[in-house]
Amino acid sequence: MAEQFDLVIIGAGPGGYVAAIEASKNGMHTAIVEKADLGGTCLNHGCIPTKTLLNSVRLYRELKNGGDFGIMSDHIALNIEKAYERKDEVVQKLREGIALLMEQNEVTVFYDEACIEENHTIYLKKSKERLFAKAVMIATGGESALPDIPGIEHQKVYTSETLLAKPHPDIQSLIIIGGGIIGVEFASIFSGFGYQVTVVEAKKQILYGMDSDIGRQLKAVLKKQGVKVITDVHVEKVCDGEAGSVCCIYNLKGENKILAADAVLAATGRRSKAETLFLGMQDMPVIKNGCLQVDEHFQTSVQGIYAIGDVTGKTALAHAASAQAICAVNAIAGREIPVDKTVIPSCVYTSPEAACTGITEDEARAQGYDVIVHKYSMSGNGKSVLTGNDRGFIKVVADRSNHCILGAQMVCERASDMISEFTMAIVNHLTLTDMAKAVRPHPTYSEAISDSLL
Repeated sequence: MAEQFDLVIIGAGPGGYVAAIEASKNGMHTAIVEKADLGGTCLNHGCIPTKTLLNSVRLYRELKNGGDFGIMSDHIALNIEKAYERKDEVVQKLREGIALLMEQNEVTVFYDEACIEENHTIYLKKSKERLFAKAVMIATGGESALPDIPGIEHQKVYTSETLLAKPHPDIQSLIIIGGGIIGVEFASIFSGFGYQVTVVEAKKQILYGMDSDIGRQLKAVLKKQGVKVITDVHVEKVCDGEAGSVCCIYNLKGENKILAADAVLAATGRRSKAETLFLGMQDMPVIKNGCLQVDEHFQTSVQGIYAIGDVTGKTALAHAASAQAICAVNAIAGREIPVDKTVIPSCVYTSPEAACTGITEDEARAQGYDVIVHKYSMSGNGKSVLTGNDRGFIKVVADRSNHCILGAQMVCERASDMISEFTMAIVNHLTLTDMAKAVRPHPTYSEAISDSLL
């Protein structure tokens, strides 16, 4: 007989394990099924590994420039192997922390691959066991999507997962196809490692979809770090080059050009593959472009089957999946939804960082708002100047009719930490005056928020 649960969650990433904890707190007998490691892509192959390596690169760059701060050394070097070892240690420590949380919250963990059969029955492929659930939540995330380019299956084309898995001493130059968040962060990492890095982007700016000021500012930052950025180009194919190199042939203003490097990183986004989750079901959930379609409570078209995170095709961010998890579990439990999931901040962990929340100036105008825009340069911020990080800005967008905050964009140190002030303001309908009432300490990066509101 199948083991009985109130909720079975498939996938133990930041959506799945947060859902499991929230379900346990709501008194549900809960199980989670994970085919690989706890933490999902974010912890094991994405957010945490990249940010750990970015931190190593940031420290290295600061020490190399230490002479400006009176720190003199001629022997600063970055050991890439040690940086990767540190990355693995951080991942393992956090993975163990999630396992402890599962134990403390009495969540049963099955390390297996799951398929959903009729009547909420979960079939485990390895053990051949079956679980029965009153409700099922799918949180299987996504995978790197290779662009539709001839030759993209070349052995020297990497995904973010394969490039992060281990050091690659044979690589000294890298072409990155895609100038989104993944591409920009990898450019910062590997230029810091000493690679010759070129980013090629099909759109007219990197970080397309974010405020154009962010794209321009970070393009200048990457250029200063030695990264070549080529925008508004179409990659025609990937092929063998001379002396064991790999080439990207791209079209720029009607003319074909060739880039050669030791390796190529495909950083053009991620995709979900929901179709493989269902085994012999007659009434399957609706799937569109590989993504499960869900309602406002994250329930699919099949009663009692829910989906959150990347597998739904919604905002592909770890914290978005966690927020969706909390909302979905409380919907299942018939409780009030405790999280406002309508405003999701986005961050880029370069140095300086970039972050945004709400809507941009252009989006606000397109939606019919008469807007007020305040933009403050970090060159006037004392903490930024004394730390040598005075490049950047904070930009605030508000509704002229009532001065309510609509959005904010920033490029500066600690942007990823400070953006939450604006997210809180938006979800609570605070005005410029409301935010300006708070006294922020001096000297700090955060006091620039006060200056940007004036």
